Amino acid sequence: INKDFATFGLGSARVGIGFDFPLSYDSGLLAYSKNTSRGFLTGFTIGGGAGAPISIKISGCECSNVYNGIILASTTNKVVVEGCYIEGGDGGIGIQNLGSYNTIENNLIYPGFLTGIQDTSTTNIGSVIEKNVVSLGAVVNAIGIDVKSDAAFGGNGKVVTNNTLVYTAGTAGVIGIKQSGTDPRLNCLGNGFNPRAAWTGAGSIKISDLTPF
Repeated sequence: INKDFATFGLGSARVGIGFDFPLSYDSGLLAYSKNTSRGFLTGFTIGGGAGAPISIKISGCECSNVYNGIILASTTNKVVVEGCYIEGGDGGIGIQNLGSYNTIENNLIYPGFLTGIQDTSTTNIGSVIEKNVVSLGAVVNAIGIDVKSDAAFGGNGKVVTNNTLVYTAGTAGVIGIKQSGTDPRLNCLGNGFNPRAAWTGAGSIKISDLTPF
């Protein structure tokens, strides 16, 4: 499905959603496989209606020249996004997770987004973000994975494991993984960074930990 895919640099002025699934009632078992969404404000949106999407799967799909790639709304539950190819980011978010018990795995996100994967809701729980490759290129102030766990007596459990974060050496303000929240429950383990040496560029850092204990 194509819209303004031949024009780059529109940013948030892009319009429309390539694939939209706002449910009126709770429902499950929807599957997207090997679909391409190009040139829209958002490539794929799951949720946003009155009903909860449950056990949805997006696999092997592509987003190209979009402001946002894939958005999982707060009503989503046990959604899996796997093996997707997201390129031509035009300034927004590659994959945004607002729902609970969702898994984002084995995706390839190319440069152009300000945030590769974002999971900063303080109400969702059980996120698994693993085995993704997020390339930030030379985008100033870009964040590879932005995750937050924040709640009284311990935040909601989230897992960020075995991802690879890549950027262009010397780019300013880049953060590989940003973790935040008060009293968090975050499992951040086994992630790799390229270059492996200290990240250069003013303010650039592999991991930013804003989780006071």
